[in-house]
Amino acid sequence: MVNHKTLNDFWNSTSKFQKFVTLPSIKTFSTDCDLSRNARQLHGREIGPHQFNGMSESEVLTEASKLMARVVVRTSVGSWYIKGISTLDTYSHIENLLTRNENKGLRPKSTSYLLKYE
Repeated sequence: MVNHKTLNDFWNSTSKFQKFVTLPSIKTFSTDCDLSRNARQLHGREIGPHQFNGMSESEVLTEASKLMARVVVRTSVGSWYIKGISTLDTYSHIENLLTRNENKGLRPKSTSYLLKYE
């Protein structure tokens, strides 16, 4: 795992969302994860991953928080993806996938942000 952090640094600059969005804690990993197809569908329709380019880290994390997403990925080429919008994969399952992928050295130039909502 790369580090642990919270959204407090950027949250102050996006305080208008504080009333509407739960502040998650974040763990970051030097890898990516491919969530199951079932985790990318809700009521039979595709819901992700959603791609966000040209946005800052704080903007993407704010969007992910509004969607209550579990994972945000910054690829090695700088693209952002929001994943894990449905609740079919648990936090611990996704954490295990990310830890396993990081230990195997898969996609080490990508950064995954695992979001946990209290």
